[in-house]
Amino acid sequence: MMEFRFPQNFTVKTFHVKYDNQLSSFTKLILQSFQFKYLYYVLEDISYLLKSVPSERDVLLQVLHSIVISLQNNLCVNFFDIWIYEIYITDNSKLTKLENQNSTCSNYLTIKLACQMKPPPEKIEIPW
Repeated sequence: MMEFRFPQNFTVKTFHVKYDNQLSSFTKLILQSFQFKYLYYVLEDISYLLKSVPSERDVLLQVLHSIVISLQNNLCVNFFDIWIYEIYITDNSKLTKLENQNSTCSNYLTIKLACQMKPPPEKIEIPW
């Protein structure tokens, strides 16, 4: 088996996301299999593997795209220099006292992305 290696100057950024619906066991399994995978492969896998569960697919794609845009805007990270480092899923099912047996379900996703940060490009002064 080939050993995976990140570039020497990578940084791990952690994002916490609350998901108010129950994730299927299939989706949880898929998410947990993404460790050390390039993000663009993960996006393709989610699109393909979760065709049968479009609501989960769409929310997960929106979450990941939002995170990527944040990284690109705030840290000058290139889309092709992002990997999934780890994904944790925490289920919190709480019974509310007011609604006897009705349960409120929340999943908390902790997504750690490894990214190679580059300094922002220098502005070129244009002589007028």
